[in-house]
Amino acid sequence: MDATASSPAAADAAAPAPSSAPEPAPVTTSTPSEKPPQPPAAAARARATHVRRVLTTADALLLRLSRLLSTPSGTDSLLCTLSYTLTFVAAHTRAYVSARLERFAAALAIKATGALLPGETLIAALPPSSRLARASRATEAMTKLSALVGDFRVFVRLWALLEVYTWARGVWLEDAGKQEKDKDYVQRALVWGEVAASAAFQALENSAYLADKGVLNGEWVTGEKGKRRVARWWVWSSRFWAAYVGLELARLGWVWAKESNEEQDKSKVSEEEDRRARALAWWKQVVSNLAWAPMTLHWSSEEGFISDAWIGFLGIVAGGVGLYEKWKLTAI
Repeated sequence: MDATASSPAAADAAAPAPSSAPEPAPVTTSTPSEKPPQPPAAAARARATHVRRVLTTADALLLRLSRLLSTPSGTDSLLCTLSYTLTFVAAHTRAYVSARLERFAAALAIKATGALLPGETLIAALPPSSRLARASRATEAMTKLSALVGDFRVFVRLWALLEVYTWARGVWLEDAGKQEKDKDYVQRALVWGEVAASAAFQALENSAYLADKGVLNGEWVTGEKGKRRVARWWVWSSRFWAAYVGLELARLGWVWAKESNEEQDKSKVSEEEDRRARALAWWKQVVSNLAWAPMTLHWSSEEGFISDAWIGFLGIVAGGVGLYEKWKLTAI
């Protein structure tokens, strides 16, 4: 029942109510969303629970990060993703600063055009705004940190030739232990090609890096001719890296074709869960190598053809695939 409909004043809105008529009681309503205030003790317990939850989450995150950084592969995956993320963000920040400065200069030129006489030239040196100055400093800091991380990753690869040797030894022993009928000569040739390309890449990168740092300082790496020779080592190391990526994509394609043929034989079909796991691992390798491919071709050219923004994006994809796998292994 409407409260105002029972009021005498509602029957005749034009007639004033008698002075002795009682005032209608105000109608109060409460919304369901309103909650009674919590007592101080309950509020304190809620805050303590929230703080404990935050600390527990931070503790688990730091423990997983510690386990990730305790292995060389985990450290490299994290630093790889970090380096290319910094490159990606710095490229976009640099483009933002340049665009703002260009717009400011264009607006200033338009306003000054009407005040200048024919033949006059305006030369102005204006400091950037504090916002653009902070963005510029942040861009420089991210660029330098990315270069520092990249330099560290190249340094720790100085002894990666030992890993290539271990890899080659394992491939050799695996081939020697197989029967002749069980050997896959196509995949075997592709893997040995990858081993050779990796060894050449690593040897050239090590030599170029040590020459740039002045560790190798003979006449054949100093002077103008020596610098050009070292620059060619960098380019050729990237070309062997590109060859490895191409061989790996070819190997993955061969594995896919081979397993597709084997699945037609019901006796060779594995369990569904195992098949899905292998398919997921295969796709991750494909995505990672497809992201590396244009980058290796970019560095294989003396001038390059990919912007820093694209290098950062592709590096995030390529490094992120490996980081995701390493991060999953840190779960308790």
